[in-house]
Amino acid sequence: MKRFFNILYFIVGGLFFFMVFTVGILLFQLSRGPVNLDFLKSGVIEKILTKSDTLDFETLQLSWESVKSPLRLEGLNIRYVQGHQKAREAFLGKVQCNFALKKLLQLKVVPEEIVIEGAQITVRSFKGDVREDRYKADLSFKIINDFLKKAVNLKSVLVTGSTLEIRSQKTPIIFDLSAHIARNPLSPVTIQGKVSAKNQGGKGDIITDITYRESLGDIGVNITLSGFDSDTFDDIVPEVFLQNLTFTDLSSTLSYHYSLKTGEHVAYLKGTLVNADVTQSAYWNAPLLFPKLAFEGDLKGKQFTIKELETSVQGIPMSISTRGIIDEETDQVHLETHVTVQKIPFKDLEKVWPKGAADPARKWITENITQGLSPKASLIMKSHFDFSAQNPFFTLGSLSGVIEIKNAVLGYVETMPKVNNLTATARFDKNQFDIHIKSGETHDLKISSGDLFIGRFSDKVPSLALEVDITGDLGNVLSLIDHKPLEYAKDYGLNPKTSTGQTQAKLKMKFPLLSPFETNKIETTVNAKVTGATLKDLAGLNVLLSKGDLDINVGAEQVSVTGHAFLNGEESRLFLTHQAKSKALDLKVQTRLTPVSLSKLWHESGLFFKGTAPLSLHYQGDAKKRGALALTIDLKDAEVNTLVYKKDFGIPSTLLLNGHYEQGRLRHIEKIFFTDETHRAIDGSAEFSSKEGDLSALNLVWSHKGKEILRATYLPRKNGARFLDLKAGQIDLKNFTDTDLTALSHPKHLEEHPVDAEPIRVQFEAQKVVFGRELGLLNNKLTLFLEKGLIQNLSYTGLTEEASQEKRDVFAQIYQTKKGALRKLRIQTEQGGAFLRALDIFENIRGGKLKIIAYHDPAFRKEEWVGKMKVRDFTLLKAPLLTRIFSLFPTGGAELTSGKGMKFKLMKMRFGASSKAFRIHASRAHGISVGFNLSGEIEKGDKGRLNLQGTMIPLYVVNTLVSKIPLIGEVISGGKNEGLFSVAFYIAGQKDKPEISANPFSIITPGITRQLFPSQETSLTRDDNWIDEEDTDGDVFDQEFNER
Repeated sequence: MKRFFNILYFIVGGLFFFMVFTVGILLFQLSRGPVNLDFLKSGVIEKILTKSDTLDFETLQLSWESVKSPLRLEGLNIRYVQGHQKAREAFLGKVQCNFALKKLLQLKVVPEEIVIEGAQITVRSFKGDVREDRYKADLSFKIINDFLKKAVNLKSVLVTGSTLEIRSQKTPIIFDLSAHIARNPLSPVTIQGKVSAKNQGGKGDIITDITYRESLGDIGVNITLSGFDSDTFDDIVPEVFLQNLTFTDLSSTLSYHYSLKTGEHVAYLKGTLVNADVTQSAYWNAPLLFPKLAFEGDLKGKQFTIKELETSVQGIPMSISTRGIIDEETDQVHLETHVTVQKIPFKDLEKVWPKGAADPARKWITENITQGLSPKASLIMKSHFDFSAQNPFFTLGSLSGVIEIKNAVLGYVETMPKVNNLTATARFDKNQFDIHIKSGETHDLKISSGDLFIGRFSDKVPSLALEVDITGDLGNVLSLIDHKPLEYAKDYGLNPKTSTGQTQAKLKMKFPLLSPFETNKIETTVNAKVTGATLKDLAGLNVLLSKGDLDINVGAEQVSVTGHAFLNGEESRLFLTHQAKSKALDLKVQTRLTPVSLSKLWHESGLFFKGTAPLSLHYQGDAKKRGALALTIDLKDAEVNTLVYKKDFGIPSTLLLNGHYEQGRLRHIEKIFFTDETHRAIDGSAEFSSKEGDLSALNLVWSHKGKEILRATYLPRKNGARFLDLKAGQIDLKNFTDTDLTALSHPKHLEEHPVDAEPIRVQFEAQKVVFGRELGLLNNKLTLFLEKGLIQNLSYTGLTEEASQEKRDVFAQIYQTKKGALRKLRIQTEQGGAFLRALDIFENIRGGKLKIIAYHDPAFRKEEWVGKMKVRDFTLLKAPLLTRIFSLFPTGGAELTSGKGMKFKLMKMRFGASSKAFRIHASRAHGISVGFNLSGEIEKGDKGRLNLQGTMIPLYVVNTLVSKIPLIGEVISGGKNEGLFSVAFYIAGQKDKPEISANPFSIITPGITRQLFPSQETSLTRDDNWIDEEDTDGDVFDQEFNER
């Protein structure tokens, strides 16, 4: 029974051993195996049993003076009765052992048999006494010398009458003995015995029932203990069993059965322990108090189980259960003990978590998990006791546990927000600790799952790893990782206050558990998926990101942002990385660029750009916010805003830009390169101010197939206005003549492009300017000043290719009149035909001195320029339209088809020019052969319509002689320079196929008649002096013109 009682001690973690230990050697033998009953078959007993019905043992005395003296047994009186015969007695007087008890205890091998000689047996019967001086009796039984030698410190064992006295170092224990052996003629042998013992020096009673049934082949022992306290119980068990344990009351019941047939052991133990106080135990290494401990267990063979021991520690309910294996070969007991605590607040966890049991996990949990409670906490300990050594010792093999966590508060880094309302399951052992998180909250973020792991407690410095899945607003996620000691958002230029978006993120942290804590050892990553993201001033690049579906990955080394979003209002795809140590930034963007979005990067970009263009951007920066910028822009559908260049005019379709950033601002563009499939290209560079980061200079070179066309320099600020300097060799400006410059001054345009309202000075020089043809203007020099989309001042000089001298013969000027806010345009040239052909306006005029004067009122932005034009001494050559008109008359027009052409002395015109049409309010031209008047409208564009009406005067010199007759000439002819006979004609339809018609009756209608019956189509202004009047402004332009 020794090992079985050892089990109970292990169950409660060293609280007590052998709560039930009685009848020393007898119970010890039961624990080792069956009692050898061969002595029942010895000669004398066999003879007695064959004749008896009952056999009673009455008195047995065992004594020795010391462990060195011989062992003595005496006074065994045996009574037996056979049937109705008289009782018979056999008395064994004195038996002297042939060796001392000490020698017996020192045996290295457990003896199977001890032979006692020198016994004197007296048998009394009807016929007298039978006496034998020497009789050999074989008494076979097993003893364990180690138990007697090491565990029981006996002084003496004395049996007198029916009393067994065992004297130990302390108070003696007195046992009352009685035994009954009976055998019926028809039944097997049975033995029934009862031993009752009472502690003579204190509390405690022991009652033992022993039963042997030959028919069943088993031995049964029932032991009942009651009323023992720790002081009295210590008298009957080894001192090691109750080390550090005190209690006030022990009550227990043990049932043990052994089968002689199968060799199986079965035992059952149940009891209670009151006011158990453990000052120090193998498990708990700390004082523990158990007000009442209930225990229950069973033993089967060499395996045993102790069911849950219901108890409480410092008011906290606890249950303990154990299962184990007895190893007789190594003399060890192997245990697995389960300790369970229900509904314990975390503030009380350290009260029931023993010190020395997974101390690192115990320390971390009790310090970092506060508030809340554990619905269930369990501890599993695997250990063994070794009894083979001089002093039995305890070894803890492994330890593990599970703690359910509910509504707790978890801290992991002192400066980081705690996890609130934590629901989780914690698992730990001697080497590691893991918390599986089911839900929680931190920093207004929801935690859906996660793990916290502390591993390798055996390492000198163990580490902690945290991984959680969180959902919430992007700003809160960035704010979380911006807490000290991380401050990741600040390092990467991400502002939590201006960042929003629904976020699902995985936060990972790992750091060593150093003391003191070292922040630079923390490794942190955040992997987030964000929908509806908004990030202002992305990476310090003055970029607004909105409506983003992004993957954001933040780590100790870098942050990356990838996905789809709107950048400055344009749908884009981006990839951004930002290095932590070097602060290096790498940004790649694919988007569609507009003036509005580009102006967020460069507020003056709208000056050159209009429309929408796909863009690829690559920016690389360093810690000082210095970096390189590479742009690729597809400009196929774009326009340059201020000059309103169109694609077919020559704007390249792809833009490449390489620049440098400093302090988050663009400082220098070392290469600007435009190109398209027609090999048109623009190269350039740009500089930006060091303070504000605004553009300070832009240089561009426009080329085609390697040949330079135009060189431009743009200065945002020069003498209070922007400045654009253009220099060219030969440049084709055909499409420029079709542009609507008045659109630049429209209020809606200025609202969308406020940069066009800012003043700008333009200086242009070109060796040759053409308009879609070879003939052009040479030595061109132009300066102009624009404000609010309007040309306020312009000065141009140039040279037609037909000029006789290489001096500029074309002059143009726009300026404000002194009379008011009207703008005035003046153009003059000695080669009017060459000028009009160069501008691709009219190619059938040769020669001619041209002068144009026009006015525009800025107050009426949509109104036309109203002006007058005069051309002297020019030749009209091969004019198909006029040829068709002249073909309606019997005379005139032959010169048009000849190589010499038709000469005209003068042409005068009053006109109005707008973006939609050219209106001829009145015009007159005449030569020797013909004269005509013309009015109407010409729509712009190749498919524009003509709506003109006029009067042709054939044989102009002869026909107008009548008008020169004094007094009556003008009356007869219808006016000065009017012919006596003329023809009215009409032109209508599209430019390429106009219809021409004439009024045949108008040929024979004299001028006086036309005055009496004027038609709306042919009525012209009679004031011919307006075209000849010189302007009275007295400006330099007029002086220069008059000189020429």
